[in-house]
Amino acid sequence: MSVDHLALMRAGLAEQFKGLTNLGAFFTAVGNQFNDVEEFYGQLLNNVVLQNAVGAQLDKLGYALTQGRNGLSDSDYRTLLQGRVVAMQSQGSIEDLLQILMVLGGATYTQVLETFPAGVQATMVGLGTAISTTDLITAVNQAKVAGVGVSLLRAPSLPVFCC
Repeated sequence: MSVDHLALMRAGLAEQFKGLTNLGAFFTAVGNQFNDVEEFYGQLLNNVVLQNAVGAQLDKLGYALTQGRNGLSDSDYRTLLQGRVVAMQSQGSIEDLLQILMVLGGATYTQVLETFPAGVQATMVGLGTAISTTDLITAVNQAKVAGVGVSLLRAPSLPVFCC
């Protein structure tokens, strides 16, 4: 609770009315109800935030973002929705694509390189989420600039003779 309405009501009361018992009881009843309502709406708002949403709340956020659950757990679905938000806000830069790949893929190593004439090659190694390749490609295609081709390579681990 950010504001104690009862304390504010009592503090704003003129000095001559502070000793009235009935007025004090009225302020207590109304002030406590205001506090309860504010706490309820605070919890409601907190549960609608993507990082805190679970179950049906998460499904409703996914519906708003036009992203189906596809059998994912709450944790993986939340990750997919976070990637979707990043993709929607993307300007198509290499940094934006890299952020999407890092959020959705959970890879230990991610690299995005530009290819001639208008393409991007993305490499992800050591995947850490259950997000499907289809969902990953959809997010990258939504984030990239029109006319830019994307090549995506996913590998479970680094090759022995690498880097």
